[in-house]
Amino acid sequence: MTEQEPFLVFSGTKSRYLAEKICNHLGCPLGNMNILHFADGEFAVSFEESIRGKYVFLVQSTFPNSDNLMELLLMIDAAKRAGFALIFGLSLMIIGNFFKNLSSIALSR
Repeated sequence: MTEQEPFLVFSGTKSRYLAEKICNHLGCPLGNMNILHFADGEFAVSFEESIRGKYVFLVQSTFPNSDNLMELLLMIDAAKRAGFALIFGLSLMIIGNFFKNLSSIALSR
């Protein structure tokens, strides 16, 4: 990816295949993100490259179990803290108004 491209695509753990297909279609590499899963069921998300001032696309399934939705929300939170320009959450399954409300809360600055 060149420095002129203003967007980055990242994948959650359950949607890597789809994110790779999206990146192949766009002609860009998949962004480098680290998602750690701890023994107690907790997990942490961190971006391994700068997303400051970039458009960020997050690809993650929200199909049950609830860890997928929480992982997407933590990805949004990590992107927010890292200073993105604009964020898009791409979900394979929208969970009605519940997900809509959670996303709008997480995306509000």
